[in-house]
Order: sequence, then structure tokens, then C-alpha cells
Amino acid sequence: MNLSVHIVSCGRLVYLEACCKSVITALPKSAEVLIVVNGDYPEVIQFLKNFNHPQFRWIQIPSESLSSARNRAFELCRGKIVYFLDDDVIVPTHIFKSAIELFEKDPDLIVAGGANLTPPESPLIEKCFGAVMTSFFAAPMIRHRYCLPKKNFQIATQHNVIFCNLACRRDLIPKDLYFLEELSSNQENFFLYLIGQLKIKAVLSSDLYVFHYRRKNIFSFAKQVCSYGFGRFQQTWKCWQSCHPLYLVPPLALISFVALIITGRYQVMLVLLAIYGFLSLAAALCSDSIRELGTWGIVSALPLTAMVHLTYGLGWLNGLWSKFKASE
Repeated sequence: MNLSVHIVSCGRLVYLEACCKSVITALPKSAEVLIVVNGDYPEVIQFLKNFNHPQFRWIQIPSESLSSARNRAFELCRGKIVYFLDDDVIVPTHIFKSAIELFEKDPDLIVAGGANLTPPESPLIEKCFGAVMTSFFAAPMIRHRYCLPKKNFQIATQHNVIFCNLACRRDLIPKDLYFLEELSSNQENFFLYLIGQLKIKAVLSSDLYVFHYRRKNIFSFAKQVCSYGFGRFQQTWKCWQSCHPLYLVPPLALISFVALIITGRYQVMLVLLAIYGFLSLAAALCSDSIRELGTWGIVSALPLTAMVHLTYGLGWLNGLWSKFKASE
């Protein structure tokens, strides 16, 4: 068996149904799909019982961390290549064939991944969420995760590959490189950092893209970004060398603005906010994804960029606070 597709479901049945439907249309005859139901979700179990596709199998496990559930792929999957997907993605029909060909052509290749794109049929607000993450000002280090790479077969790093679209040679990943279970998020970031440190070959392919549903409203999007900040702190605490200095800008900027307010330096704060607004607008105008949305995309870019920076910074500082409280 060449390929195993591994999906962890946490109860999002509507998304899982659409994901499974797209996977079937792309699945080679020699491949399998393993779905891990992470917790007690009767409606998901009923769906899987009725699904009854010969290439699909599933297990239910007590609720555990996503890292733990995903690490089960290395032991339970049968394919030489394991392709990790989130349960809220739609895959194009060529993706698994392209992945198999990619690995077969290059015996030295161990890890491959690609972009996660906003589905074309998404509501405007979800398109705005996806588009703002392509801005070099809103998400300077990870913006390449959200758009097709302009150059194919770049080196895959923690900055341009995400867990919802990641493939690797299962039997060539040693146990000490499995996804770190103590991280609440950013597991693939640390994994890819270690891959890079060990000079293991990993590529970013323009053929390996998925359509990834965005959060439905501003509150769930903010919560998601906050979790990214929290996970980044955890990763930085675990290995500070894995942290690029730009990841520290949001929490430090947040602290600085609070200090300006406390000390009453409102003029300085207004000047900085004006500069911030200019840079945010300039970055929005440089983003193809934002410009494609027209006036709404450009108008939404400033508040959404500010929200991304604010919630990411809050998540990072919350991680720091949690670590401080745990040490008391």
C-alpha cells in the first residue's frame, strides 16, 4: 500500500462529510483512509458506520490531544506515505496521485506539504479571514501557507507548511521526531523545525494544495489566532532557537502600547497607530488575495490585521502567564 490518509475528527460532522466525499474522488485504489474519532461524538460514529466504504476504516478513542491522536498514524496506518488532513478540508482530485509521484521520483524526500486555500464558495467574511493571512504585515512569517507558492519545490519549513496538508514517509520518521504532545498547537511547526535542523529533505509543492474552511465568525477566528500565539510561546519555551524574532513583535508591541497608555504618552501612541495603519493598508494593497475581494477586502484588512496582532500577542502572553502560574 502506497498511501494512507489520516484524519482526526473532533465532532465537526458537516465538515467531515464534505471532506470524506472529496477524498473518495481523489483516492487511488491502493490507498486507505484512517479516521480517528477523538472523543465521544455519536453523530460522527453513526455517519462512519453508515459510510461503509471499503478503503475507509475508523477508530474511536478517548479524548486526547491532537498531537497524540495524530501520532497514532505512525503506528496504525499501513501506507508507506501518510498524508495528514484536517477534517475541515476539501482536496482536489489530483492531490494524492501527485503526492505519490513526488515521493516515488525522489527517494531522499521525507516530508512534503503545500498551501491551504480558502474555498471559492466561502462567504465573504471567511474569504476576508483567509485573505488577511496572506498579508506580509498581518502574518509576515506564515503568509505563504495561505496562497500557492510562486516557486515550486521550495524547502518546506515551519513557516510555509501547515498540519492540515502534510505528508511524510511514515517508516522514516523516528519516534523522537513524532509530534510533541505537550504543545497545544504548533506541533507541525516544531516538527518541521527539527526536520530542518537534521537536514532531512522536505519540500513545498504547488501541486499539494487543499481548500480549508475558515472560521465562521470574528470570535472563532480570534480564538484560533490566540491559540496560535499560545502555541508559539510553548514552542519558544521548549526551544527558543526555533523562534524567529518577528514572532515576538505582537506581544512586545502590546506591552509597549499598554505602557504608553499608563504613562499618558498619547501623542506617541497616535503617531505609532498612524504608521501602523499606513503599513497595514500598504500590505493589503500588495496582497493579491485581498485585492481580489475588492473594496471589502481592503476595508476589512486594517481591523482584521489589528485583531490578528492583538489576539496573537494576547495568546503569547497568556502562555507566559500560564507558565508563571504553573511555577508558583
